[in-house]
Amino acid sequence: MTEHTVITRESAKMALEEHTRFQETVSSKKYQIRDRKGRLQEHSFNDVKNRLCREFLKNSQFEKNENEQVCELLQSGRFIPAGSILSGLGNEHAKCSLSNCYLAKIESDSLEGIFEAQKKLARTYSYRGGSGIDITILRPSGDPVNNAAVTSSGAVSFMPLFSELTNTIGQNGRRGALMISIDIRHPETRRFIWCKSKPEEIFGVDSLTGKVQDVFGANISLKVTDEFMQAVEEDKDWTFIFPDRFKISGKIINESTLQLLPEVYEALSPQVGDRIEAEITYKVIGIDSKKHQIKVQPDLPINEDSTALSEENLTFILSRKRNETSDIFDPVKSVYNTLWDGDYSRWQELGLPLRKYDTVKARDLLEEISESAWKSGDPGILYQDTTQRNTPGTYIDPLRLKPMSTNPCGEQALGYWSNCLLGAMVLYRYVVNPFTKEARFDSDLFHDDLTRTMAFMDTMSDLNQNKHPLQKHRDADKYGKRIGIEFTGLGDMLAMLGMRYGSEESIEFIKEIMRDKAITEISVSANIAERFGEVEALKTKDARQRFLDCPYISKLGLPNKLQKKILKTGLRHTAFNTVGPSGSISIMSDNCTSGIEPVFMFSYARETRLEAGKVFEFIHMPPLKWMLETNQEHLFGKYTALQLKEKLNYVQADELDYMDRIRMQAAIQQYTDSSISSTINLAEETPKETIFEIYLESWKHGLKGVTVFRNGCKKGVLSKKEDSKEADPTMKGQNPTLIERELGDIERAERHRVMWKGSKMYIIVSLDETGNPIEIFVKLPKEAGVTGDGFYNEQVFQEKYSLWETITRLTSMLLRVGMPIDRILTQLDRSSYNIIDAAAIISRILRQYISLDMDDQTIVSKGLGDPCPECSKKAYVPEGGCKICKACGYTTCG
Repeated sequence: MTEHTVITRESAKMALEEHTRFQETVSSKKYQIRDRKGRLQEHSFNDVKNRLCREFLKNSQFEKNENEQVCELLQSGRFIPAGSILSGLGNEHAKCSLSNCYLAKIESDSLEGIFEAQKKLARTYSYRGGSGIDITILRPSGDPVNNAAVTSSGAVSFMPLFSELTNTIGQNGRRGALMISIDIRHPETRRFIWCKSKPEEIFGVDSLTGKVQDVFGANISLKVTDEFMQAVEEDKDWTFIFPDRFKISGKIINESTLQLLPEVYEALSPQVGDRIEAEITYKVIGIDSKKHQIKVQPDLPINEDSTALSEENLTFILSRKRNETSDIFDPVKSVYNTLWDGDYSRWQELGLPLRKYDTVKARDLLEEISESAWKSGDPGILYQDTTQRNTPGTYIDPLRLKPMSTNPCGEQALGYWSNCLLGAMVLYRYVVNPFTKEARFDSDLFHDDLTRTMAFMDTMSDLNQNKHPLQKHRDADKYGKRIGIEFTGLGDMLAMLGMRYGSEESIEFIKEIMRDKAITEISVSANIAERFGEVEALKTKDARQRFLDCPYISKLGLPNKLQKKILKTGLRHTAFNTVGPSGSISIMSDNCTSGIEPVFMFSYARETRLEAGKVFEFIHMPPLKWMLETNQEHLFGKYTALQLKEKLNYVQADELDYMDRIRMQAAIQQYTDSSISSTINLAEETPKETIFEIYLESWKHGLKGVTVFRNGCKKGVLSKKEDSKEADPTMKGQNPTLIERELGDIERAERHRVMWKGSKMYIIVSLDETGNPIEIFVKLPKEAGVTGDGFYNEQVFQEKYSLWETITRLTSMLLRVGMPIDRILTQLDRSSYNIIDAAAIISRILRQYISLDMDDQTIVSKGLGDPCPECSKKAYVPEGGCKICKACGYTTCG
């Protein structure tokens, strides 16, 4: 296959058959209902859509003609619900929620709080839900605890626990999905930053098992504040802080009276006889629970003039007798235990003291974040202040609806226990006359379909009320009634309209569509509220006014008539739209571009199943289908895939300038009340400084979050290029371009424990600074020399040792001269006669370090990904903010 191979009608038909077969596989494995014995009860995706229509009609409150329009919309493919609705609606064989994901809460900084959260996560996973969880509430390492450990191991130390749970618990083959976040003010921030890039340094190595704990079962994101980003810009210091668990602040109103805020007073519950310990000690002599005041007098003999409360505020520790007969006073920690939930802003609003920890340069810290993301793709960034400031829930009810973190893929900024009920508009299906000069977007149909989509999603929300895994989920959903109307196929839509992804023209156009979408969703929600009742959170006029006061809503420019209607009758929902990765549902929508992303790869070579050894160039499905269905004969047999890509206006992810990508996301974020799941794909040679600039520019452009993925950055991914180095002219007979990388005195390594012919042995893979393998060697145990009669034979041992030594030395040399691992694997596989011989074992281990920067078929046929939790094939690779199996389409994102 060469870059000059043209696309023929024959290869196009072959490609379409492959695409269709792949869709059928995804539908069968993910969405078609099976009974408890695993037998399919549905036999096509049309059966799935028919089931959705039946269940919608059964539960809808809307008029007959409205219901018929909704069903036509579902059958047409212009709208597709998210995975939990597709697989769960009307499924009597499995207990599952219709929501894709949730945000769990660690209720207290304690072992009980941690393991209760684990229990709730496990239940959520079992209902097919993914979840986010924030660990900011947990105290940093070294702080005192009331158990045998004496001091805490720290918030980050519990991350592997949550990660392992996520890997373990699932439902119908679907593994759980998890996002772990922490606030950048937390003292554990630096450990959090490196926990995925350097797990052995952060978690250590178990001295007995040699195992390194990790958090590879979770996505991780750092919650970054405006204050931190401003400190970066101004090159200021950054001090990590955490609540002082013992100290409280009160306002002095006269020489013997302290005034507390109501929440603090109730949490403290002061009693006569308590001690107040400040610079001197006072005794509580009276309390006024209605006014939230404490009367005090000095408890130690001291000059009266210096004992009166004289400052404006007093920071103190309240202590109480251990029991009535004891003379021992213990600090009262009820304020911390009751009011601290990981929300720094609320803690500061209550005037409660914070303890200072280490101080670093803000720029240095962002450089650390950038370097870790450069190495491993983690952590992602959540711009917390931007998110909270532009989310209506923050204003409606900050205690219950203010977003505290996100779902696993990052598109839903959620309050605790809230959920993601999702469905996507398929944008490219609204293009009339695609890829022509007469191409246009059917905005009227799109507008009408939004009304129908709102009817469907509202019905799903009602139906889902009793399907959530936990009572806390049900209570939160009843109060907030969130829906998230997302979209997919943006990249295809722009190409069909003749617009370059990321151009000014495309950005201005998408702004028009997104603004109309946002206003229409709110308007329809108001209409539904008028017919069927408003959501609990918006029952009062004050709450409705707070909704309108949200900066995001103000900037939308809602018509005055709509604003008055909202004040009068409220809304049916508190959240309306989002932009998710929409992985599998994009596959079911003709394998279109996912969510906000441009096309990942426009074309790839694949061997046809009908003619062994014959290779065709396959191209992206929406233009391929259009070419065949509309008989674009002038395009067949004339253009290569590269020429077609350019002619049809496609831009691949790796061709897009990161600033164009940021500007596109910023434009869409202006009209999205929740967040956007998105990954900025970067070339392997991208420097760390570029990632630093991406984080800075993303914040300046008003993004709520951003994730980067540098090709080759993940653990187990081989870089394609080695640093150039002059050849040694004395090495005669060698290709002068083959340069052997020198090994240092100290190299990082990973140890793999395997069994070979009854003997436990260790295979060590040395890695360079980017995680690429450069050497492999074996520790062969003496037991390998034991013969069948149970006696040790030195000759047998040496023969086996020589076999392993030869293979690993030659393999190591190939690795150090930059030989692609898939080429090495091919030779090992050809020389292997069974799955337990030496070549096969080394092949299995090296397969973990293979490059994933290649087409789907190569990944599947050569098994170059991670094992898929669904189909077990080694084709599970990162894409679009999450991971997807290139064999069966399995993904935790939809």
